[in-house]
Amino acid sequence: MQKLQIDIQEQNQVMLVRLHGALDTETADSFDQALSSLIQQGKQAFLIDLQGVDYISSAGIGVLVGCLNQIQDQGGQLKLAHVQPRVARALSMLSLLDLFEVFDAIPDALTTF
Repeated sequence: MQKLQIDIQEQNQVMLVRLHGALDTETADSFDQALSSLIQQGKQAFLIDLQGVDYISSAGIGVLVGCLNQIQDQGGQLKLAHVQPRVARALSMLSLLDLFEVFDAIPDALTTF
């Protein structure tokens, strides 16, 4: 598995977080730290682009759900884009896919914030 790459850019006050690689036990902490840092800075709108993620472990799912809860507790939003089939299956098997708003295209998602 390739190491997780995290690319973050702000678009119209939405933090667009693009991930490439595996979101697993080895990489979940770096993803969690990146999002937690942004949350602590007061950022409240997040779009996570999962196009480059073809594997997610329970640790990765845990970070996504934990960040979703933390952001929602502060009145913010976290949405997903380009969820790959293997990732969607993993979330769906745990009945977690419905927790997230999921979009096929980033421009469509950005208009919903």
